[in-house]
Amino acid sequence: MRLAMLGGSFNPLHLGHLQLADECVAAGYDTVVLVPAYIAAHKDPVPGDSPEERLAMVRMVAGAYGFETCDCEIRRGGISYTIDTIEYLTEHYKPSGRVGLVIGEDLLAGFHKWRRYRELLSKVDLLLARRGPERTDRQDIRYTRLGNPDFPVSSTDIRERVASGRPYRFLVPPEIESYIRDRGLYSKQPGVAS
Repeated sequence: MRLAMLGGSFNPLHLGHLQLADECVAAGYDTVVLVPAYIAAHKDPVPGDSPEERLAMVRMVAGAYGFETCDCEIRRGGISYTIDTIEYLTEHYKPSGRVGLVIGEDLLAGFHKWRRYRELLSKVDLLLARRGPERTDRQDIRYTRLGNPDFPVSSTDIRERVASGRPYRFLVPPEIESYIRDRGLYSKQPGVAS
């Protein structure tokens, strides 16, 4: 079984995330695991975001689209380091070959700053997701580009849309739109959504 990991804050999960997971399937991965971070190592935490709520959103959608969810980073707590998660997934799933690790191409330039990055590179096949205009290739790191379209939305944009009352429902799966609306997530007033 070939395994790919798509990690992130998923605050909230949106259609771009699901498209990336689908690109992994198209690239030949049998199982794609979405792994919500407890605290992402390369992002500033968003005030008021709940790891449990983010996990619930991923769980409610992933299985319906044929993907899996792993809560190992949330159970572990603290800052989520990719190397720890890759070691956990390798032990838990016992994939054939190296785990495919999806990262945005904007993260490639700073990849050398990731915890134990050389060891990480020895354990994964990097799957580079397009984000905006194509960036300069790095010759020192091997990777495969995914064929994803440039999806011009981010979780930050969705949170800002919710908070300001702007439409967002066609940027997230219907289950996520309902969850955000029903729980009043990201808005100043509970139950307010577009």
